[in-house]
Amino acid sequence: MELRRDDCCKKSFWESAKDTAKRIMEDSSIAPQEVQDKRQAICNACEHITIFETCSLCSCVIALKVKPNNMKCPIDKWVENEH
Repeated sequence: MELRRDDCCKKSFWESAKDTAKRIMEDSSIAPQEVQDKRQAICNACEHITIFETCSLCSCVIALKVKPNNMKCPIDKWVENEH
């Protein structure tokens, strides 16, 4: 799967951090714990997780990325606003 430039995250850490801040300002709701756990499990099993527990595609810190309700995986392994 290919990372699209219009996805939630970009290729650099700073672009990802800026996008995450923007998304949280637009909607500060937190995903339910079971959704966070599901997202975390998917990321933990993903071939793109690094030894630093970041995504090698979007540079996001996984433990932080899975919490906001309106975040999504850059290759659609999980989507935003799950309930």
